Amino acid sequence: MMRICGIISALISIVVATVLWLGFDSLSDARPELGDIELFEDANCIESCWQNLHLGESTVNELERFVEETDYFEVEASILDTIHEGFVLYTFSYPGSSISFLVENDILVSIGFFGVSGVSLKEIVDKLGEPPYFDSDYGYDYRKDQLVGWIELYYPEKGYYFNIAAPASRLSSAEINVCFSEQSSVDHIEIFPPNTIETMLTLGPAYHFKNLAESDVEEYLARLDTWTGYGCTVIPSR
Repeated sequence: MMRICGIISALISIVVATVLWLGFDSLSDARPELGDIELFEDANCIESCWQNLHLGESTVNELERFVEETDYFEVEASILDTIHEGFVLYTFSYPGSSISFLVENDILVSIGFFGVSGVSLKEIVDKLGEPPYFDSDYGYDYRKDQLVGWIELYYPEKGYYFNIAAPASRLSSAEINVCFSEQSSVDHIEIFPPNTIETMLTLGPAYHFKNLAESDVEEYLARLDTWTGYGCTVIPSR
């Protein structure tokens, strides 16, 4: 199983390091909570879609119109400097959470939710089926002085990636137990155009994925787990 180091902190670092704030003040008490993002609410907008924004199809003009007409976005967007040529990232920040929209050559290619609520592991599995690619790992939270675990679900052909917090405990000096249930809550969601797992894992740093070299994909795939239902998975201790 491949070691996944600090995925959440790495994602936050990308935003903090590159964001260019335009036209609005920093976070204030007046800014609304993100709350329930209502994923899967529209039966006609399930795969690679959110709020009728279709990844790989919707244009930047459609995105901007959606932002203007939606109650979620009561403040102007922050815009990331170009990550790569042709890429622009619109970020909306809330207390403890954010939504980002990645545009490539004027086409919406990714929606990222960080620190979200209202989406459970059961809801994901019920709507999308068992994940074809599944991984689990753990780290250590030095501020809380405790182990922390997470699981990752990959649905490349349906255009989804999920990162879900999962309690971790030490079984022995050699093994870590990471557990998850129907009620486990999603922390990070990425929606993108349907793709293969190989392409998904090499999309590059403009997306919030592994950014593996093509030569490393086969080895990574060989280390992924098979979904066997809710419960616990044992990880070798590092």
